[in-house]
Amino acid sequence: MKDPRKLVPAKKQAVPADVVTDAVMSVVPGAHVVIDGKHLRIIDIDRDDVVTLVEMDTRSLRLYSNNYHHLLDCVEEGSVQVVRDPAPVFDRGLMSESEKADFDRKKEVLARVAEEFGPKYFSFRDARAKQFCALLSVDAGMSAYSIREMVRGWLQSGMQDHVLLRRNSRAFGREGGRKLYRYSRKAGHGTASGVPVGTVMTEHILKCIEAGYEYYKTGKKVSLMDAYNEMNTRFFRDPDYSYSPGDDATVLLPMTQRPTFEQFYYQIRRMRNRMDEDISRYGELEIMNNRRPLPGDELYRVYGSEDLALVDALEVDIVIISSDGTPQSIGRPILYTMIDAYSKLVLSVSVGFDNNSYIGLTNLFANLVRPAPVFQTGLDEVQLLSRGWVTGILPDRIMTDRGSDFMSNGFEKFCQRTGLYHHINRGGYGSGKGSIEAFHHSLHAHQEAVIKDAGLITTDHDSNHHRKARMTLEEYATLIAREVERHNKSVMMDYNEGHNRELIDLGIRAIPLDLWEHGKQYGSPRTISNENQFYFDLLIEGSASVTREGIVFKKLRYISSRSVRLIQDMYDRKAVPYTIRYDPRSVNSIFFMEDGEVIRADLNEHKTGSFSFRNLTWAEFEYYMKKQNAMDVRSREINENLSARKHMADKEVVKSTADRGPSSDRNIGAHRRAEQFRHQKDNAIADKITVADDAGTFDTSAVYGVPDTTDNTAGGKGKAGFVMPPDTDLPPGMY
Repeated sequence: MKDPRKLVPAKKQAVPADVVTDAVMSVVPGAHVVIDGKHLRIIDIDRDDVVTLVEMDTRSLRLYSNNYHHLLDCVEEGSVQVVRDPAPVFDRGLMSESEKADFDRKKEVLARVAEEFGPKYFSFRDARAKQFCALLSVDAGMSAYSIREMVRGWLQSGMQDHVLLRRNSRAFGREGGRKLYRYSRKAGHGTASGVPVGTVMTEHILKCIEAGYEYYKTGKKVSLMDAYNEMNTRFFRDPDYSYSPGDDATVLLPMTQRPTFEQFYYQIRRMRNRMDEDISRYGELEIMNNRRPLPGDELYRVYGSEDLALVDALEVDIVIISSDGTPQSIGRPILYTMIDAYSKLVLSVSVGFDNNSYIGLTNLFANLVRPAPVFQTGLDEVQLLSRGWVTGILPDRIMTDRGSDFMSNGFEKFCQRTGLYHHINRGGYGSGKGSIEAFHHSLHAHQEAVIKDAGLITTDHDSNHHRKARMTLEEYATLIAREVERHNKSVMMDYNEGHNRELIDLGIRAIPLDLWEHGKQYGSPRTISNENQFYFDLLIEGSASVTREGIVFKKLRYISSRSVRLIQDMYDRKAVPYTIRYDPRSVNSIFFMEDGEVIRADLNEHKTGSFSFRNLTWAEFEYYMKKQNAMDVRSREINENLSARKHMADKEVVKSTADRGPSSDRNIGAHRRAEQFRHQKDNAIADKITVADDAGTFDTSAVYGVPDTTDNTAGGKGKAGFVMPPDTDLPPGMY
């Protein structure tokens, strides 16, 4: 076998397969670059074209700075290499509760460090950082050294959250995760009195305690002792006890067969979520009123850029026509907008026809990584920044209203996966999204004069917007992109919130892009360094099954040749659960995770029934399934009527034979052959062919004369011209 490397010219072998050659697309935060043999990570690129790098493969924190355009030139020349370094993907839903708590605690520590030292972290190397970590270790439950080492490893990984997990964590989808320890006897030291009490914490006992905890959360009048008594009377009551008024019999099982109050309280402390508990006991409205201050404006408790983003949807006042080439009005598009609360910078927009839909909302978040082509208009990353677009940034918190898209289970899971805290506006609290409402108002104000004769909706009696519609969705998206550029670069003359005195002293105008750069020292925005992880988190979870036909999800069959584990699971396998994720925009593929890598499974083209639905959305597929179900109802009715009719007819046939006497069982073989020949003659194909003489068109008597009609057969039952030989013994019925 030939070496495949010899098939490529030598000059093309100079660049390894894992080296990225596109400079603009590769020099981003989190990228792995090699400069003079030294491996470094990019952790920040600011608007002044200063790149901050951290050295990898070292036990000390070594930070450097470089010029962005100089670094681009070196990458294009080949003196600096950008190495493709894929990061593993993890699923928060696969973590245990204790692992989630440990992960969230570390994330909180990183957030506080980033708030104090980010985004460049140069000051994290001095004595002030050691003092800060020492104070932080008291609240974090970690040593100051562990905090510094965790921050160093996090920066050297490109600010990847997967480094906060164990290598054998269940979150990576790896098999062979650590099993929970099963106690064979009660843990802890004995009692002071020497009398044994309490029981071993089995899964059954923990479920009983969890049920008692759910009772505790039913109302603020229920105490922990009430919940403990409820658990005992429900699950640990003596089976021989029956209540009668005035009795003093023992109600509960012995103390060695049920948990003590101390065990009950300890387990509740491990499983409790104070926020969920308070909401369950006191109600969400009381929590919003009494457990947090009511902000006076958008910047109350907003700490710099990307600390809080506002999200809202708008049905714009313009009618769009179809993009299939026909001048057909299709109604008003839906615009989703995300604005940074501190700087009023428009972070992301999405336009489509998905109202109150998780699809439209995920389009908005996907555009945080990189705007959709309909908004880029052919621009690269550098030109996007110059045009006012800031990309690759994820906020810490978002604030929305109570729309069904924001309250959906899918969005809630997305927030949990990405560590995004979701604030929901109280009813009637309108000032929570004033910046977005102002942007939407300016959007209409700056476009009305241009689109007044192209489908603008007005309140005039002669609006006639459906007949005047001219623009497609792609064309209207171009107008939105230019409005985003105008807004992000314009001076907000009415900006009177926030650090006005500080802005005046520094000579900073109220331009969203300038306010964004200024606010980064307070907020330290999070960088979306692992795009695959972010896109994977946007997908919807689904429960499929693996059979010998592959992955079966909603009656469709999927297969992936890349997954060795999947092929092994398919071997002689009945249906078993399989966790997958899917995009509601397309049925062509589903995704699952294997050893920290996202695996795509496509529709099996060898399964015609499944492959016939390719290029459909899941909504279209559900329409076909609904139509199929309606057909199945009618089909069952047809089959049942046919079965009933056949059953009745069969009974009549059998009933008609009831008069016959018993059958003879002698000479079965001879009678079977006679019946066989009789059946063959009755079904002779030769008798079914119609020829010319049968139709009377040809007179055979003209050639052969008058036919002999004399019956020469024995008994007169044979055919003319055939004489039976004498002494011929035939079975009965054969002639």
